[in-house]
Amino acid sequence: MRKRAGIILGIVTILCLQGCYTHRLPEGFDEEMVKGQAVRIIQQMSRSEYDIVTAQFSKEMIESLESSGLEDALGESITALGSLEEIQSQQVAGGQNDVIGDYAIVVTKCKYSEGRATYTICFDSQQKICGLYMK
Repeated sequence: MRKRAGIILGIVTILCLQGCYTHRLPEGFDEEMVKGQAVRIIQQMSRSEYDIVTAQFSKEMIESLESSGLEDALGESITALGSLEEIQSQQVAGGQNDVIGDYAIVVTKCKYSEGRATYTICFDSQQKICGLYMK
């Protein structure tokens, strides 16, 4: 189940990235707002608040992943990283595709007590999570 949920999260993220990708955010997105939203989501996942995170999913993400799917896909990996210590860097880009429309992509590198992780989080025009990947 965990592998399946991880694959679904990856597929939804790939859908985000397959559209017309640009280095600039689409009109209507605020860079500081999407960066801050990404940090809050990472903090929530680091505190195992998966229900709060899934409540922010777009309808496409909700349809692709049941509520326990996020924890099944990423929970063990995040727990193994230990406590979140630092947001090291963030990069923002944007894109557009036929399924989601305009979207923002935030890539965030994090340092944990037991390792590092890079999160790629996509937001649709309603500020809902339409893609999520952790590496």
